[in-house]
Amino acid sequence: MNEENAVKIYVNNKINKFIIILLSISAIILITITLFVSDVAISLNINHFTQTPSAGFLNAFFIFYTNFLIYAFIVSIYILGLLSFLKIKKLEFLEQWRPTLISCILSWIFGEIIVNSIKYTVLRPRPFNYFSPSQFSPISHAEGPSFPSGHSAAAFNSSMPLLYKTNNFWIKLVYILYASLMAFSRVYVGVHWTTDVLVGMLIGIGISFLVSIGYPKLLNKFENKTKIEFISWIILLTLGIIWIIIF
Repeated sequence: MNEENAVKIYVNNKINKFIIILLSISAIILITITLFVSDVAISLNINHFTQTPSAGFLNAFFIFYTNFLIYAFIVSIYILGLLSFLKIKKLEFLEQWRPTLISCILSWIFGEIIVNSIKYTVLRPRPFNYFSPSQFSPISHAEGPSFPSGHSAAAFNSSMPLLYKTNNFWIKLVYILYASLMAFSRVYVGVHWTTDVLVGMLIGIGISFLVSIGYPKLLNKFENKTKIEFISWIILLTLGIIWIIIF
């Protein structure tokens, strides 16, 4: 790990550790509050607001946000990862980001497997399946069981390794805001309960933390890191395509 060409484990610095602890404690506190306030009450109140005339802009914003941005974000990481292997002088800076980009996709893949394993074990109905149509009118739609939220887990899974890598505090906040808004959007549009997204958030933070430590350690065991990164990328690209086709 002390070699010049060793891949750094950015998650270990004090600021990143503080962010992980703060986000995790915040999620646990919010889960506890939600258990007292009730998932049902929160979902009904938010859904009632979405049916008012004043909610027009927010409705359009969150429908776009929840249905488009997570996929655009993950596809962008795949594209940046591919570009990092090309010998283009202006894109040479991407080489130092390559392990982080691979960690993002690796976290996302692991997250999808874990989230869907839990989903089809718990089989929690989504809010629009729990309430009658006269009580609840979602402004978007989703398939499958509700708990936990795949979008929430994916948002944190795919953005936290980038957060660990950057030294810019404000960019770190942008990643937190992006993932947090993704989680909230799932409740806002009526396809998830609050506890779904908070547990998804914890899953995303946990998996990205483990991958951001484990993948660099694994990579540092090899002399030809570029070859291992390229093989990793091809495997993850293949898994991503298979996952999209299946789900």
